[in-house]
Amino acid sequence: MEMSLSQAAAAARRTRQCLASAIKKGRLSGTKDANGEWRIDSAELARVYPDMRPLGQTDAPTLQGADAAVAVLRAKLEAAEAMVDELRRSRDSWQAQAERLALTQDAPNSPVAASGVEKRTDTHAKTETGRRRPFWRSWFGGGGHGE
Repeated sequence: MEMSLSQAAAAARRTRQCLASAIKKGRLSGTKDANGEWRIDSAELARVYPDMRPLGQTDAPTLQGADAAVAVLRAKLEAAEAMVDELRRSRDSWQAQAERLALTQDAPNSPVAASGVEKRTDTHAKTETGRRRPFWRSWFGGGGHGE
C-alpha cells in the first residue's frame, strides 16, 4: 500500500525531511505521482524502518487512560486547594497575633512597655554636625558608645 510522504513520516516516527533525505540518498525507494509528491510503499518503509508502527495505530491515549489521568489531576487539585485553605488560616492566625502584640507594645500601660524594654535606636546616629556616623566607627572607635 502506498502512502504519502507525510503519512510515511508519521508511521515511521520520523520527519518528512528525514524520509526525503533517505530517498535522495538511495536508502529508501519512492516514486513521484502526477502531482510531483513522493509516494512510498509501506513494505519498503518497514524494510528501512523496522520499528515503525502499524497503519492506523496512534500514540493518543485511550479514553479509559484519559479518565484515569483526569481523576488523578482532580485529586491533586483538591489536595492543593485544601493546602491553600490551611495556609490562609495559618496566615490569618499569625497576622492576628502580630496585631495583638503591636497593639500591646504601643499602649503606655502595657506589660511590654512596663518591662523596661526600650525600643531599638538607630546605630548610625547623627553626630553633632548633623551627618551620619559611618557604620565602621562602632568597630574601630571614633564616635562609638562610651566616648
